[in-house]
Amino acid sequence: MCSPSPGKRRIDTDVIKLLESKHQVTLMSGLNELMVKFAGPRETPYEGGIWNIRVDLPDKYPFKSPSI
Repeated sequence: MCSPSPGKRRIDTDVIKLLESKHQVTLMSGLNELMVKFAGPRETPYEGGIWNIRVDLPDKYPFKSPSI
């Protein structure tokens, strides 16, 4: 059995950390596509806002940045 590539292991690790965070995370189609909902940080112009972003993690992540 082949072990997962370093990029795949990194995606797994980072997505698990995000799922364990206080943010609301919805997996779209596997671990490479997700929706993240989070509140704006305190004491910033974004405080009080609710932000929804779609994150696409490329196969070459972390060497290629995600699309937001």
